[in-house]
Amino acid sequence: MRKLILLLAVLFLAALPARAQSSYPSTEIFGGYSYLNSKFIDRENLHGFGVSFAGNLSENWGLVAETSFHFGKARIVDPFLGSFDLDFNKYLFLFGPRFSKRGNGGTAFAHVLLGGARTKIESTSSNTEFALAVGGGVDINAGKKFAFRAFQIDYVPERSTGEWTQNFRAQIGIVFKFGQ
Repeated sequence: MRKLILLLAVLFLAALPARAQSSYPSTEIFGGYSYLNSKFIDRENLHGFGVSFAGNLSENWGLVAETSFHFGKARIVDPFLGSFDLDFNKYLFLFGPRFSKRGNGGTAFAHVLLGGARTKIESTSSNTEFALAVGGGVDINAGKKFAFRAFQIDYVPERSTGEWTQNFRAQIGIVFKFGQ
């Protein structure tokens, strides 16, 4: 896993040098609200924030490193203890390629990201499992240096305790563009 992260970091840094009169940004940084519908006890709705860094290798292809943190409560119903809420959070860290179609008004993109999901229940220990994200979104330009992420929708399956759980994530926010 460390070798994969090192390889992605080197490729990301290789994409950073500014290109003269480039029609696309060499780097994009996103930050905003993130919603995750996750299978824990039942289907829980988690809220949080997401951040991503994209190094664009060409007008259409780039590499993305993204993370999102979500928190929420799960209702536990026990015949002997009654019902109570259990606090938990989920942290996703994902890396992979992105394909972008750029226009004057904005950018549409699709990606396949691999990485992990860390789940922590209240004050107990946490576990980290394999996760991936398949999805895309649309950024609406608000000038040369930034855009609004109108939406990003991802299907996020996670391998947990030997089985796959099906999760869905949606994000909105602001994108800062550099090296254009």
